[in-house]
Order: sequence, then C-alpha cells, then structure tokens
Amino acid sequence: MNKLIPFAAAVVALMIAGCGGDDTTVVGRSPRIRALNAVYKQDVLVQFTETDERPALQYGGLSPYVISDNEEQNVRFVDPTTRTVFASAPGTLFRNNTYYTVVGVGGSANDREAFVIEDREFDDPDNDEINVRFVHAAKHTGVDNVDVFFVRPDTDITNLAPDGNDVDYKEATDYRSYGQGNWEVIVRTQGGRVLGRETVNLAGGENYTVFILSNDLTNGGAETTQVVAYAEGASTED
Repeated sequence: MNKLIPFAAAVVALMIAGCGGDDTTVVGRSPRIRALNAVYKQDVLVQFTETDERPALQYGGLSPYVISDNEEQNVRFVDPTTRTVFASAPGTLFRNNTYYTVVGVGGSANDREAFVIEDREFDDPDNDEINVRFVHAAKHTGVDNVDVFFVRPDTDITNLAPDGNDVDYKEATDYRSYGQGNWEVIVRTQGGRVLGRETVNLAGGENYTVFILSNDLTNGGAETTQVVAYAEGASTED
C-alpha cells in the first residue's frame, strides 16, 4: 500500500493525496497542489494561500493544480457562507518535484480528518493503457473496510478476487494496470453486500485515482457509494 504521511489537524482535519516523482524529476521544481472535496454534502472554498482562494467546490469536485511557493504551505477548506475554516494542513511538507491532492473528508465537525498519499506524476502508461488506484473516502457508508472490483461492464464477479482488497477508510491502494475504455467499479463489503456500482470511461495514457465517496441518499439514490475518477500529474496541468 502507499505510505501515509500524517499531520496534525486544525478545527477540522483534511485528507491529502500526494504525488511523487522518480529519478526523471526536474531538480528544484516547485510542488503542485490541488484539492478534492469529499466533505459529505458540503460545498467548500479552498484557500491555497491567504490571497489565493478558489471558487467553491461541490461534493466530489476537484480544483486544478496550483504551483506552491512554500514547501510548508497551509491549505485551508472554508465554509463559503460563514467563512469558517473547516480544516487546514499546517506543517505539511509539500516536497519539490511532487504533485499533491488535498482531499477534505468526513461529514460532521468531529469526524473530518486527513492523510497524505503519493500520486503518480511520471511513468505514464502507453496510449491504450491506464494505471488505476482506489481511495476509500466514503465516511457515511458505515463500513471501514471495503473490497473494490474494477471489471468490464456486466462481468460476473462471483468467483473473482477484488482489485482493491480490504481497503481501509482513508487508505489508497497501489496502482494496477488496465486497458483503456469503459470499466465498472463495484464496491462491496467483505461480507459480499454490494454498496454501489458505477461505470467510468477512462482514456488511455493516464494515471488515475478512483475516489469512493458516500452517496447522497436524500436525493433518491439507491446505492450507498458513488465514485469519481480523476487523472493526475503533469498531464493534467493547464
């Protein structure tokens, strides 16, 4: 599994996803930071600095990468109405030659928290292939550990081993390689109960993180989870 890098939370904690390079990185290249909102049913503003505030992110939304001028930059998630800081990441070391995704998770004020994982910046796959990992960010499923199946649509998973086995809440799996195109993400308890299934279309030549989020059942949803999939690293910069 990817190494997690803990940091002390403020009023509310965040989940942070980082992306690491390899020997091909450019010496002294500033960190790149973006934010994903997985705070359940809550819009958030993201302050990358005191003067750099980005438009509100809806639940499951992702900001573009921002070039960091400070290796210990304090990223804040802010309530767009009250201007209250939900959470921040003070003292988090954003290394040069590295991409990061800061992800706010949880729901109520006492269960929002954070962690750091490494994204994949370099080593893009061939044009007809993809690299994929999974992050369990679904606080309101009530399930701390899930199995994730990543299969072609209409595949019978009865006798298949999960692609992401026993994935803890706030945990990222290792990357696995697949072909491009349509894939069905099936999230299941270890007891076999399906929490959700959703089809994603992923273009080749990219590295992806598939975030598992809690579904908003108040909108008539029948499934406990939903997913969002985002490419990462240098190829996603403006």
